[in-house]
This record gives sequence, C-alpha cells and structure tokens, in this order.
Amino acid sequence: MRLSERPIAGVYRLKQWEDEKTYYLVGGGSSAHGEIPRHLPIVRIGWNSQYILADRRCYAAENMNGVIIIDVKAETVTGPYTEKELAAIPDVVGIRLMSPEVAWKKLRWKPPWAGA
Repeated sequence: MRLSERPIAGVYRLKQWEDEKTYYLVGGGSSAHGEIPRHLPIVRIGWNSQYILADRRCYAAENMNGVIIIDVKAETVTGPYTEKELAAIPDVVGIRLMSPEVAWKKLRWKPPWAGA
C-alpha cells in the first residue's frame, strides 16, 4: 500500500490522486462489467464491515454514474444505482455517504508490515 492509499475494508482502498482533490476506489471485485473501473472519480463514499458504497461521476459515460455497492467479503460489485434505487436496498440503508475528503481524514494509513 502506498502513502496515497488508505484501507477501507477487505482489499479495498481509497486512493488520493496527486492533485490531492481527486479520489478513486481501488481493490479487487468483479461485476458483469469487470473489476471496479479505476478511471472514474469517487464523489461520495461510505462503508461498513460488509459493504462499500461509492458514488461515481463520469461525464463522458453517464450510464456509469451512480452509486455502486461492493460486497467486501464476496468481492462483488453491483450497480450503479440511483438514489431512489439505493434507498430500496435494506442492507445498505444505514450507510452514510460522505465526501472523499472527509473519508480520507477518517481512514488511517497502515504500513504494509503492520498486517491487517
């Protein structure tokens, strides 16, 4: 793990780009569309021990906009969902989405030798 990444849950990390204003979600996971697209910035993020919610925005591919749900244990990705669709999914209703800047401050960097 690099200094520009902080662990969230499981194999997933929040990555801060070198401009210190752009954030990406990195880690394992698969979906019908493959792994988590690394080129889409995260505008909001939230998590608990089972799920990570990541709100993505890509103006060139609006069909990829919305909140994805990552099941940390299964390493699967579903979505994107609209706010209305997300509110109807009971497992993630209590997860609060926040700006990536706030999440970055909440997450702590761990050196690779520190273990899980």
